[in-house]
Amino acid sequence: MTWKHRPRFPAGGKPVGLLSHQDGFYRVRIRRKDYRLHRLSFFYMTGRWPERVRNISGDKDDNRWCNLEESSWDHERERKAQQAAERQAQRKAERAVAKATRDAERAKTKAEKEAKAAADKTERDARRAERQATAAQRRKEARRAYYKANPHLRRAAKSKRRAKIRGAKTEDADSQKIASIYEMRERMERLLDTPYHVDHVIPLSKGGLHHQDNLVVMRADFNQWKSDRILEQIIRHFTPYEPPEDK
Repeated sequence: MTWKHRPRFPAGGKPVGLLSHQDGFYRVRIRRKDYRLHRLSFFYMTGRWPERVRNISGDKDDNRWCNLEESSWDHERERKAQQAAERQAQRKAERAVAKATRDAERAKTKAEKEAKAAADKTERDARRAERQATAAQRRKEARRAYYKANPHLRRAAKSKRRAKIRGAKTEDADSQKIASIYEMRERMERLLDTPYHVDHVIPLSKGGLHHQDNLVVMRADFNQWKSDRILEQIIRHFTPYEPPEDK
């Protein structure tokens, strides 16, 4: 709607109505009475005064006939109630989405923290295992170097360990004398360039003790041939067999 062109009328051709800041509709004053512009538009097109008129698009500035629709108070209340329910449902859905997003972020953060803690623990365990392996390797190398420098002690320790396992350890055994026997074996092996062993006269498997009086140095080949036989068995092995006399 625009004002008509009239002589000496400066507003001719301009849009009709002034914006009301109370309700947001455009109003026109006719004969000292204000009318809403969209109601005048409906009256102009239909020739009757409506109970209520609403803008379909919701834009109060758009008062074209295609954007106007007759309504009633009951219909308007229902429409507003429906809109309020839709807004409430939309807000509820938005809150649900926001809550789901927060829960997902919290779960993700928790999973990341747990994964980081597990990775840190794995890394700490790996470093600890590496340190322990390194320390064990150092101890092993130091023990190997010590026994390499003192091979007689190593052999004495091995025999002592075997004796301890078999319960052949005795309280009156002298560790220094036993070590000296193994040291003598090393000297003989170096001087004669022949492998020697320290053997038990009475084998441990036969009840012999790991004692300095039960140890003797002998050639390695003879010790291997002897195995766990005692002196009587060896003598019997070299003595010719004589059948018993008939009575």
